[in-house]
Parts: sequence; C-alpha cells; structure tokens
Amino acid sequence: MVTVVHGADTESADLAGRTVRDVRTLYANVFNIKDESIAKVNGKQVSDDYVVKDDDKVVFDKKADKYLN
Repeated sequence: MVTVVHGADTESADLAGRTVRDVRTLYANVFNIKDESIAKVNGKQVSDDYVVKDDDKVVFDKKADKYLN
C-alpha cells in the first residue's frame, strides 16, 4: 500500500508501480492537488516520473516559493 497525503487529506491505496504523475492525476480532484504542488516521497522531493513502491508515503506540498513572495 502507498499512502497519499495532501494537507489534512490522507489515503492508503494499492498504487505501487504507478508514477507520481499517475497518483497526482488520480487524486487531483479528490484532494484538490494543484499542478504546481511539489511531490515528495518518504521526505525527498521527486519528479513526476518517479515510480512509487509499496510502503512509500507520497506527499504533495504547496510550492515553496509561493511563501517567499
């Protein structure tokens, strides 16, 4: 199982083998994930091409530089 997090929203699902792009697309409307959100897997920033594995935690954060303006 892969855990997907965005803000207060969290869900575990059988997503191993999918890319972060796939996960973003699947949860975009449900969790209101924006295209510019940064993807982190197990605390490390990754590209949308990263393939998630069992027990990964995928977190979508708001773009960091948004807070610097």
